[in-house]
Amino acid sequence: MGLIRMQDQSEQQKLAEACVMSNDLLKVLYGEADIELGQPQIESDGCLTFEYFKKSQALINRHWSKFAFPLMEQHDVHRRTLYAQEN
Repeated sequence: MGLIRMQDQSEQQKLAEACVMSNDLLKVLYGEADIELGQPQIESDGCLTFEYFKKSQALINRHWSKFAFPLMEQHDVHRRTLYAQEN
């Protein structure tokens, strides 16, 4: 039972590591955030202003796509391979 649990944890760790942006991509993201966004614009209730939130989400989505699309392509290839093996 312990070996199976360790194998499951190892597989979960690999999946978690695959879902984390690389340090290089994060550095680029942080650099662009400093330039494009500047200091956070906060309302009196402590929330970000809607305009600042919108800009920050656009920046994150731009970089997320660079990170996620290759992973989705790998998943598609794997899925198609498994599907072809079934037929």
